[in-house]
Amino acid sequence: MKDFVQVREDGVLMVRENTEKGYAEVMPGGVFDGSYLSSKTRRGRAIEGGMIAPTLTCACGTNLFIYVNEKEE
Repeated sequence: MKDFVQVREDGVLMVRENTEKGYAEVMPGGVFDGSYLSSKTRRGRAIEGGMIAPTLTCACGTNLFIYVNEKEE
């Protein structure tokens, strides 16, 4: 998962997706779609910084992860 998800210094999670920016930003407390993390064509992993759960898929099993920044006080 390390190759597909990284944490910036400001605590924002960067999840790789197929967009111009190359990643989706997930704020602490946000949620993202972790299905097929190695895919190079997935988009829409996080909506509005992870504040809306991206659950509309055709697959039977959706992997949603909630991001908790343990460094925050």
